[in-house]
Amino acid sequence: MKNFMLLCVVCISLAGCSPDDETLKPDELKINYLGDYDQNGVPKYLCERGSEIDAGLLARYFNTFVSKEDVIAKQPSWFSDSNAVNNIKIKEATDMTITFLTEEADNDNVMGYYFYPTAKPAGYANAVDNYYVLFPNTTIQSNTVLLRGDQTCDISVGAGQSLGFFVAIQGWRENKVQITEGLPMVFTDSPFNVLKGEGGTKQKTVLLYDEPTQSFIVTFEALLNSKTDNDYDDAAVIIKFSNPNAVETTGVLRLPAAN
Repeated sequence: MKNFMLLCVVCISLAGCSPDDETLKPDELKINYLGDYDQNGVPKYLCERGSEIDAGLLARYFNTFVSKEDVIAKQPSWFSDSNAVNNIKIKEATDMTITFLTEEADNDNVMGYYFYPTAKPAGYANAVDNYYVLFPNTTIQSNTVLLRGDQTCDISVGAGQSLGFFVAIQGWRENKVQITEGLPMVFTDSPFNVLKGEGGTKQKTVLLYDEPTQSFIVTFEALLNSKTDNDYDDAAVIIKFSNPNAVETTGVLRLPAAN
């Protein structure tokens, strides 16, 4: 598989946030696009469409994440530690592919990823240097948008970086990405998340390692208020690295075996 190339980069703003202002400012996020997409939000830069996903991984995932079933109630220990590992730490330079797994969201969301130095974690969303739009329209709609198994080409990642993911809620509107319109966003870095109203948890993602396939899964609950079903299946992707030993797995939750 050929190396993934950054086809176009669009920085929405070069403005930064001062360290004493940690309020999310979507209009100041530095948004990059990996390439073009069509009127439905299907990326034109995918290397594979509808690629086959390991059947065992699918069984394990869908045994754990069931639509409308509360994952917090089923797996309370996953949410009891404020220091839960939800980002992937890269120890050595390697390549990765990201594969679309599923979505059960009511909204047309945007999904992407970001990096920051592991030794100097970003404390708030606007402290991240760059965000990359991965799936402009993270939606399954009668096979006109994403297909399970849609996969990126190889993406090169450097040593000493932490990899995180985000979802911009209702970020796909009027046939284009509109992340910077002040819409709510959820991040794998829980401190970045700003809850709406009382109740709920700031941990809106679960990071799991699937040992049989040496893959990571990131899966989202893409709502910021307490009126949510907590099924954590609003968007999910599989991340696989060309050198599995280049990535830290210690402390990462394991995807449970299927019944």
